[in-house]
Amino acid sequence: MIERLIIENFRSIRRLDIELKELCGFIGYNNSGKSNILDAIDIIMGEKWPTDPFDDKDFYNYIKNPIKIEVRFRRFLRTHSGCKGFRLTYDGTNRREYVAIDKNGNECYSKFINTLMKNEASLLYIGLNRTSDVQLRSTKWTIYGKLLRYIESDMDETTKNEFKTSVETSINTYLEPFLRTSIERIKNYTKDQTGIDLEFEFNTLDPLQVLKISGHIFKKQELVQWTWNLLEQVFKVRSLYQ
Repeated sequence: MIERLIIENFRSIRRLDIELKELCGFIGYNNSGKSNILDAIDIIMGEKWPTDPFDDKDFYNYIKNPIKIEVRFRRFLRTHSGCKGFRLTYDGTNRREYVAIDKNGNECYSKFINTLMKNEASLLYIGLNRTSDVQLRSTKWTIYGKLLRYIESDMDETTKNEFKTSVETSINTYLEPFLRTSIERIKNYTKDQTGIDLEFEFNTLDPLQVLKISGHIFKKQELVQWTWNLLEQVFKVRSLYQ
């Protein structure tokens, strides 16, 4: 989705302006700045809003020249017809700007980035600690969470009501009896141990929450093949520079 990336005065990067293809690999020595490039993209497009993303250590050579991170997309956003990128700037004080930009890098007429725009320009970022499980959680800003919200938003009311009814029926038929038994056991145990008559109820989930706790399965062979295909492309790129 990213066509061009511009970074200035961020960590080890004084200035970087590159055009990106659909598949890219950054190759370099340890501590050469590869992760800083990816961190910059994560700051501007990741799951968190960049409300306070920088500290003194993030400035190039620790000199407080303004930091700029800018991404330009291959196409205009569907949620904002005039937007073709994001820009984040920080001058080292309290002045931080996170704005939408057009194809020429100028601020859009409605420059403020909203949730719909950020959701459309989603980023799956797996850092050095390889915590891919973070993005597979069903929370608001993860890729998996966004996917589930898209699934729900595409369901018409009739289908949604039928789904809710079927889940409620399943809960009442199969889960409710076990909940009753569990409640009685907990109450009796509490009475025996403390002498207190405990009264409580288990609340079952909203049926649409089933989407959020549904499992995700990755076939090992498909994942291995995808990894090898990626490595093959990376080594092809590497061979061009040897």
